[in-house]
Amino acid sequence: MAEKTLISSLIAGSGMKGIIDAINKLDSAINNNASYLFIDNEIPGGSINGSNKVFALDYNPNPNSSLRVYLNGVYQSAGGEDYTLSATTITFINAPVTNSVLRAFYRHK
Repeated sequence: MAEKTLISSLIAGSGMKGIIDAINKLDSAINNNASYLFIDNEIPGGSINGSNKVFALDYNPNPNSSLRVYLNGVYQSAGGEDYTLSATTITFINAPVTNSVLRAFYRHK
C-alpha cells in the first residue's frame, strides 16, 4: 500500500523535489522492511510429554500472523483452534503426544 502511495506521488509529484522526496520515502520503506529476520524450522522450547501445552519461541513473531506451526508435519491453526500465541509463548489447546515433532517458522524484527 505504501508503494502505491509513493508511486502516485511520483506521478503527480510537485516537480523534481516531489520526485526526490518520494524516492527517499520509498528507499526508507524498503530499508525498514529489510530489517525482518526469518526464522525457519525452529524447535520451540518445552517438553513434548503428552501433558505439556506451553512452548516458547526464541523471538516474538512480527507480525503475529507470520507464525506457522507444524506438529508432526501438519499445519496447526492459530487463534484458539489448535493453539494461541502470546508474545513468544505458544499454548496448545491439546498437549502434543510424547515424541511428537514440533516446528515453527516466522519472521521478526
